[in-house]
Amino acid sequence: MTKRARPNRFLSEAHVTRQVRDFLEARGWRAVRMNAGKWVPWAECMRYGEYFRVSERGREPKKPAAYDWGDKHGPDWLFVHGRHGVLYVEMKAEGKKPSKMQNAYLEVLRKEGFPATWTNSFDEFERWYADRHRMGERAS
Repeated sequence: MTKRARPNRFLSEAHVTRQVRDFLEARGWRAVRMNAGKWVPWAECMRYGEYFRVSERGREPKKPAAYDWGDKHGPDWLFVHGRHGVLYVEMKAEGKKPSKMQNAYLEVLRKEGFPATWTNSFDEFERWYADRHRMGERAS
């Protein structure tokens, strides 16, 4: 008897994030994880080659983990580009939306002049990005 895969109706936040990151990194953006809760997966820490040892209730984790230095309601990711500056993005699983506090935080960033958005779909993000960068970035 073969095990049948359970169909996924929605993409997870991790899948949406991977699509958006790949898209931006291919255009010269550098990704900085801003808000990941208290613990970041070991593989993510090692991707950047940096981590901080933290403990919870006096116990050392089996593997080092990165400490969350972002704000609780702040966007998940900051993307930095030499020509285009910065971009804040809150990632959500397909079909999910940011909380009222997250929306308020994004609005404050926008009022301060920073490009800030949230997305739960790569296609939606790609349209938003195209509207902001109409000239294209093939060389960047």
